[in-house]
Amino acid sequence: GDTIYYILKKSKKRRDLIVIFSGFAGHYTEGRYNYYRTLKDVDANLLFIKDDKGYFSVGTYYFGTNCSWKKNSSIEELIEYISCKENLDLFATVGSSKGGYSALYFGLKMNFKYIVSGSPQYRISDYLKSITDEKDPQYGLKILNGITCNDFDDDYINNALLYIINETLNKPIIYLYFS
Repeated sequence: GDTIYYILKKSKKRRDLIVIFSGFAGHYTEGRYNYYRTLKDVDANLLFIKDDKGYFSVGTYYFGTNCSWKKNSSIEELIEYISCKENLDLFATVGSSKGGYSALYFGLKMNFKYIVSGSPQYRISDYLKSITDEKDPQYGLKILNGITCNDFDDDYINNALLYIINETLNKPIIYLYFS
């Protein structure tokens, strides 16, 4: 029931699937695809997934809005569907910032071989609470409030990636980039 916007760029020669997650596009800027121009000449199957839900459509770390964390499983289902339909190997996840978090989260959870993550956030709830804006001092909190509900509190959102790290048996090669 979730709408997920994506672009699949197919390779004629390769069976590798690289999934690219979007980062924040900016305050009050709708989510968009990241690294499309950067990766346009890479010979692999590239799946660009846009995160554009929530407050001002800036994204929700692919968790969905108003506790509809089905978005998270819908992302997994989309990746599995495309990899099965196209007979592709789960090769790598890529992203920076919000996308870097998502690259780690889904890369670990779905047993990708490689994860490339640039400046990922880790404790999402704490991070979003720290974001302010001149026009709206509670900007980040409003993004967070669009994700949370009684079933998923700050502690769960802060530790969602830690839970995946502790549960997974997957041992991918991880490249972390920070500035």
